[in-house]
Amino acid sequence: MRASRSIVIDSAVADSEQPAIAAMAEQLAECLGAVSGQPWNVEARLRDGVEAIDPAGGATVAVASLLEPRCVDGGLG
Repeated sequence: MRASRSIVIDSAVADSEQPAIAAMAEQLAECLGAVSGQPWNVEARLRDGVEAIDPAGGATVAVASLLEPRCVDGGLG
């Protein structure tokens, strides 16, 4: 069982979005800690796709990209 001050985020996002997910997890931990006065652990786990996010896998939040793969790799379609 997870401690009450822990959040796990599973994300299926494009490579270009991964730094934003990592920054979001860090900022969320800092903000929750500042408000509560207690340390928070926010773990961002990168997944290979939406189908790799297990609903019973213990994540608190799931994030999925809305970017189409052809837009991510620079192609025009």
